[in-house]
Amino acid sequence: MRGARGGPWWIAAVTAVVGSLLAWMAGSLPGAAGGGVLAVVSGMVALVSNRLQEVAHGGDRTAEKRDTVLRDARGRPPKVASLTDLVALGVHPARPLQDAAGQGSRMPPFVPRDVSQQIESTVRQAPFVLVVGESTAGKSRAALEAVRATLPDYELLAPDPGDRSSWRTVLAESGKHPRSVIWLDDLERYFGLEGFTGRSLHRLALERRSVRVVATMRAQERLKYLSAGARDTDPDHRSAADVIDLACQIRLDRRWTPQEIDRARGVPADARLVEAVAASGRYGVAETLAAGPQLMAAWQDAWAPGAGHTRAAALVAAAVDVRRCGWRAPVPLRLLERLHGAYLDARGGPSLRPETWEAAVAWAGAPLYATSALLAPSETPDSVIAFDYLPDAVDALRPVPAVPASTWQALVVEATPTVKTDVGWEALRRGRRQTAREAFDGAWAGGQPAAAIGIALLLGQVWQLQAACAVLEQALSGVGAVASGPDLELDLRSSLCWWTGQSGRTAEAQRMAAEIYDRCRAEYGEPDERVALAMMRLARWTGHAGDTSRALRLATSAQEQAERLRPVRTAVVLDARFEVAVWTERTGALSRAVHQWSALERDARSYHEPDSFFVLDVCWNRAGALRRIGEADAALAAMRTVVEGRSALYGGDHPLTLHGRLQLSGWLGVAGRTVEAMTMAQRTTTDCLAALGPDDELTLSGRHQTALWTDAGGDRPRAAAEFAALLDDVRRVLGDGHPLTEDCRRHVEDPGWSDGPYLPNTW
Repeated sequence: MRGARGGPWWIAAVTAVVGSLLAWMAGSLPGAAGGGVLAVVSGMVALVSNRLQEVAHGGDRTAEKRDTVLRDARGRPPKVASLTDLVALGVHPARPLQDAAGQGSRMPPFVPRDVSQQIESTVRQAPFVLVVGESTAGKSRAALEAVRATLPDYELLAPDPGDRSSWRTVLAESGKHPRSVIWLDDLERYFGLEGFTGRSLHRLALERRSVRVVATMRAQERLKYLSAGARDTDPDHRSAADVIDLACQIRLDRRWTPQEIDRARGVPADARLVEAVAASGRYGVAETLAAGPQLMAAWQDAWAPGAGHTRAAALVAAAVDVRRCGWRAPVPLRLLERLHGAYLDARGGPSLRPETWEAAVAWAGAPLYATSALLAPSETPDSVIAFDYLPDAVDALRPVPAVPASTWQALVVEATPTVKTDVGWEALRRGRRQTAREAFDGAWAGGQPAAAIGIALLLGQVWQLQAACAVLEQALSGVGAVASGPDLELDLRSSLCWWTGQSGRTAEAQRMAAEIYDRCRAEYGEPDERVALAMMRLARWTGHAGDTSRALRLATSAQEQAERLRPVRTAVVLDARFEVAVWTERTGALSRAVHQWSALERDARSYHEPDSFFVLDVCWNRAGALRRIGEADAALAAMRTVVEGRSALYGGDHPLTLHGRLQLSGWLGVAGRTVEAMTMAQRTTTDCLAALGPDDELTLSGRHQTALWTDAGGDRPRAAAEFAALLDDVRRVLGDGHPLTEDCRRHVEDPGWSDGPYLPNTW
């Protein structure tokens, strides 16, 4: 159980009194002094207003953090040996099975997995153990059973899964309980500015050596953080990747091995296990016990008009999509009531003969097959969360169903500032840049300086580089007012360094990168992951400033430091090798660079998922290197792999996929395959127009290529007309100083001139 929570009414009362007093004082003071006091008053009122809004929406509750830790009946953290209700700790229940005494057990006997002994030995020795697998693979059960077998006399510290900042309470609580296990089921729930960081883990390892952290994570979530390509843009992703890389990770497969199934058959008669083993040819045993496939089928069947649960099906659809949008905490039913109508209308509305709202909530929250429910209740009143199998199952469909615009828009309005930041990054990952901007703007207005990094990224993508730098500078000027520690400041400075360099001020970016590197060395020491990453950043801007030989030396040193990290951070080593390959190529050793890119791609595929951002980025660079050494056919083949991979990862209408298609059409045209290039450019431009609109830079770039290949095909008058019309549009949208504007102007002034196809930068 967790302690009750009350509202901080007294903060508002005290602030009102003090604010009134200060305002009266300001009125009696002259000019600047009075204005200064009024500024303070305004700041106080805004701060408290934002604070109360967060509390009202289920946000942070700083005054009540002591009550967010799991406790026993005596108000203490429970002993591991006393744990009986594993469902409360995140294990999916099976249907109750009546025993001889008539008592229903929600938990079948535990069947040791092939990796169970490995988990147990790792829990004994390592400070941080992470069990990774698909939803309903049995991660939580296997991890908890290992903890029960190895550390029975330890105390269990479990934060509130609906409040990421409760991790900080657990961290403080661990000082009072030196022999304790910190349990973080679904680790991704605790990531973010106020959550679990590599720094806090280092603190635990150094100060509290007997404390163990045991966590679980869905494989889909790990893939998102390790391969989203956002270490230099998204601080939450980098912080999460830092944490994941620190863990001793153990993979648990959803499908059971023949040896595991034999062990399950040897368990004393349990009808649930018998049924699960019988279904093991199609599903995992734990997956069947938790009824993941059954729940998915029940949800889809509920859409049938005669089933009497069509409104419930729409309610579940809304809850699933809210989770897919990055809102990982329980969702208020009042919000789902607003959202579900769009899903119902899309399927036929009144013709589906929907039931009442109360009946829909009751059915969706009821255990089906006497097991898990489609929507699980939470400790937050009148809030639910979708069964975690469902979002993964929806995202595994091909094509991936899109989240309705109305759902995104509601979340941008309703979410707390912290959650808006999460929604922004998820919107960006799914190609919804306008939604991401609105979410980041809302988070920024709500006092989240980390949102400036997302805003800067979106500004940089449309070439507003000075504006990107300006918002980061503004965030840095106020970052000292939040209790964020040095990590956020360094993240903001790193982002500012990146966009300063991208704006052409490479010498300034190099200076900033050197300062960040020195700060990281002083703050973290060597070897350290952040120091290695800072050295890579210094290599990048040293090279762009013209000293490619020194850039290569720095990148090589970063790789050597990354390889010295213990435990080894494979992702960081791969990042360093990436930078080494970049500057090997820039120093002119093209054949050696091609070899490095090929080896890196092979090794990255063995660590990341085959179609992860990192793998595709390496393949993209390999394609460019192959093209530069004259292997045009091999380069085109690699580029096709990139386009296919991006389409599988993001979908066909994602900006990165469309960018890759335009690059491929450009290479085809330069290679003389004009007809093929024209066909691809026209189709891609049509798709850009539909997905991104007429004013997006990719749409304009597609029109540029179409005109280019029209000219190359011999129809110069038509090409000239297309370039003239395009010039008017790019001048209006991008401005006179934009590279595409300059290119179109040259074409209009000098028909027949060509500098090749134009593509916007991607970051």
